[in-house]
Amino acid sequence: MITIKKISRVSSIILLSCVAVVCSLDKPTAIDGTLSLKIIVVDTTGTLPCNPNYGFVRVDHARVKIKSTDYDFFLEFFTDENGELVVENLLASHYQVAIDKQVPTDDLNDFTNLVLTGSLDCNICPTNQGKTDTIKMDIAVLSNVVINEIYYTGVTLNNYPYLDDQFVELYNNSDKTLYLDSIILARMSINIDYIGTDYVEVVYAYQFPGKGHQCPIQPGELIVIAQDAIDHREVVPRSIDLSDADYECWNEPGNDIGGKAINLLPLNPNYKNDFMMNTLIDAILLIKMKNTKELKFNHKGYMLFKVTDVIDGVKYASSSETERYLDPWIDAGHAGDGIHKFSGESIERHHPVTGEPGYDTNNSSFDFVSLFHPTPGYQHCVEDVIRSLF
Repeated sequence: MITIKKISRVSSIILLSCVAVVCSLDKPTAIDGTLSLKIIVVDTTGTLPCNPNYGFVRVDHARVKIKSTDYDFFLEFFTDENGELVVENLLASHYQVAIDKQVPTDDLNDFTNLVLTGSLDCNICPTNQGKTDTIKMDIAVLSNVVINEIYYTGVTLNNYPYLDDQFVELYNNSDKTLYLDSIILARMSINIDYIGTDYVEVVYAYQFPGKGHQCPIQPGELIVIAQDAIDHREVVPRSIDLSDADYECWNEPGNDIGGKAINLLPLNPNYKNDFMMNTLIDAILLIKMKNTKELKFNHKGYMLFKVTDVIDGVKYASSSETERYLDPWIDAGHAGDGIHKFSGESIERHHPVTGEPGYDTNNSSFDFVSLFHPTPGYQHCVEDVIRSLF
C-alpha cells in the first residue's frame, strides 16, 4: 500500500501524442471498420513501482474507454500485462480516449479514491495507421460525492437573461451514508495565471453548515443546491420548479429570496453575491479542507484553494476550442460542447451503457451528456439527451 503523502503530483498536462492529422473524416456510406488504434499506457509519476533506470512503468489492466464524437458508440477495454492495447475494426472518426486505474492507499478519507488517469484526443484515418501512441498517466482523486448535474444556461424573460434558476446537483456514488458538513461549493475564475500551479482561484464559495453529521447524503441519493429555492415558473413560465431543492445559496446582504431549503453560507467576505454561474464557460468545484481559518486570498479578493483539496470538479464550455485551465487532478476534459446560453439546457453525468448517475472517470468529456432541459433531483431519460446530428 502507498500513501498519498509519498505521491508527487505531476502538473504537466498528459501527453497527447496523437496530433491532428490532415485527412478526410467523411462518414462512409457503409460500416467498413478497417482502421485500428494502438496505445501504450505508462506511469511516470512514481505511483507504481518502476525501474529507476527507465523512470516509468507500463500500466497493466488499466481500463480504457473509447468514444467516437462522430458516431453514437462507446467501447471499453483493458490494457494487457504489458500496458498495451490494440483496437481493430474502427471507423474513420475523431475519438476521445480515457484511461483509469485505481491505486490502493490508506491515506484518504471516506470521500475520495486515488486513481491514475490519462486521456487521448485523436483522429483515426488511413493516413496515420501503424502509429502507436504513448499515454502518460497522471494522479487524480475521484470523489464518492460527485457533481452530477449543472444547470447554468438560464432562460430569458422579455429578452432579458434570467439566471436565478441555476442549480448544482450532487450524487453519492458510494454504498454508505456520507456527510457534507463543511464541504465547500465553489465557482472558479477563468484565470490562466494559475495553470500548472498548486492553487485554483475561486470567485464564489458557499459552505455547507454543520461540523459532523448535520448534512447527510444517502447512498445513491441526489441532492439539489439551488441558487434560489423557489418555483421559478411563477416568474418565467419556461423555467423550472426548485421549491423542493435540498439546499440553496443564501445571500442575506443582497436581500435574497429564499425557500424552505437549508442554507449554504458565503465563505468569501469580498464576494457575497449569489452563486451565479457563467452561461458559457466556467468550472464548478467541491472542496474539502481541514481548516477554513487558513484561507488564502489574492489581490483581487478571490480565494485560493489548494488543488489537492478539490475532491471533485467539472469544467464546462460551449466550445471544444477553449483553453485548458483546470489541472488534470481535477478534470482532464470538459462538458457542454454546443450548449447555448439562455437555452434552458443543462449537463448531467451519464453512464454510457446503463445511463445511471454518478459516472466519473475524471474526464468530463466522457462523463457528461447535454440535456434539452434540466432534471433537478432525478436522472434524465434517453429522450432528454441532446445528440449530435449524423
